Amino acid sequence: MSTAEPTEPQRPPPSVFLSYASEDRKAAQALRDALETFGLEVWYDESALDGGDAWDQKIRRQIRECDFFMPVISAQTVARPEGYFRREWRLAVERIWLAVVLLARGCSVGRNWDRDESPPATPPAAPRAPAGDTISPADARKLKDIADSYRGSSNTSDVAKLGIEIAQSFASEVGKEVAAAQAPLLAIPFGAPSGDAAAAKLADSTFAQVYGRIAISRHGHVGLVNEPLASPDTAAAVAQGRAREAKYVLYGAVDGLPPAQSLTVKLLSVKDGSVLWSEIYPATGADPAAIAALVEAKMPASKDD
Repeated sequence: MSTAEPTEPQRPPPSVFLSYASEDRKAAQALRDALETFGLEVWYDESALDGGDAWDQKIRRQIRECDFFMPVISAQTVARPEGYFRREWRLAVERIWLAVVLLARGCSVGRNWDRDESPPATPPAAPRAPAGDTISPADARKLKDIADSYRGSSNTSDVAKLGIEIAQSFASEVGKEVAAAQAPLLAIPFGAPSGDAAAAKLADSTFAQVYGRIAISRHGHVGLVNEPLASPDTAAAVAQGRAREAKYVLYGAVDGLPPAQSLTVKLLSVKDGSVLWSEIYPATGADPAAIAALVEAKMPASKDD
C-alpha cells in the first residue's frame, strides 16, 4: 500500500503596500498592474474615500503586515507637505524600507527588481549641512553650547533667555537688543511630546541652533514667540504670525514614537497661510547643527521681507 508524500503548504505571494498621492492614481494603477504580473499581492487602496476609523485601522494593519512598502514619490508628493500618504510613510519608517519608487516627469520608474532579488534595505541618510557654512567654526561651537543648555519645550522661561543670550553672545552680528515682536520672520519654538526627554532634546537643540543662525544672518530681525504651539497646527502658527504682523512663520515639532520619530519643520506665508517649505528629518541619528544649517538655507532672504 503506497502512502502519499506530504505536500508542502503553498506559501502566499509576497505582499506590497503601494502608497501614493491621489494625483498619482493613474501611475499607481500602472505600478500595481506591473507588480501583479510578477505574482506579487498588491495592497492598493483605490477608495481611501470613505475614511473613518475602520479604514484607518485597515491601512495601519496592512502597513504593519506587508512584506514590502513602496511609496510613490513624485512632483505632486513633494509639493504636498501634508496628506494621508505622508502619514503612511511615517508609519512605514517603523519597518525597513525595502523599495522606493521615484516617479517624475520624463524619468523612468527605476530598476525592475528580479523576483528573487531583494532591493537594498538602506535607511534614509541623516541630513548633512550644506557646503559653505554661513557662520564661523567658533560661532558654531558657541551656538552649540547655548543650544545644549536650552530647554524651551518644557520651560518657557528658557525661550526669553535664549533670545537674550543670542543677542549678547553675537552682539556684532545680531545687535544688543532682542528682535522686535513685529519682525518680518517669526520663529516659534519647536515642540515635542510631553514626557519624552529624547524628543525634547532634539526639538530644543535644533530650534536653538536654527534661531541663532537666522538671528545672525538677519541681523536680529527675527521675532521670537515665548512658547511652542499647543499642537503643530498650521492655522495656529499663521494666527501667531498675523497677531505679530509677521510676513513668515517658522515652526516645527517632533512627533511619532521611537524608532519612527521625526522632526517636521515648516515655513509658512502669513498672507495666505500657504506652506512655502517643509521638511521631515528622521530623529534617529539626527544632527541638530546640520538640520539647523539646512533650515537656515531655506529661509527667505532679508531683501524679500
